[in-house]
Amino acid sequence: MPSTGTIVLLEVRGSGKPWHEHARLGTDAGKAAPFVLAPKNEQTRIANQLDTLLTRIQSCSDRFDAIPALLKRYRQAVLDQAALAR
Repeated sequence: MPSTGTIVLLEVRGSGKPWHEHARLGTDAGKAAPFVLAPKNEQTRIANQLDTLLTRIQSCSDRFDAIPALLKRYRQAVLDQAALAR
């Protein structure tokens, strides 16, 4: 059994079955099903790539959260300019 923190990848390729017909890990059939562990360096590469992507996602989320304040400032600037033009 893999230790905690190890990524377990089920081997689905080439089995001829759709993904939803494969045994689930929590069942007896799932426990008996063959699985392939990715090599440690591949697991590390995947984890690092996920960390990079999650950092980018967080950055995008932060920028997205700032949009309402930017729109409020823009609307106020437009109203201020409209009032000054009269």
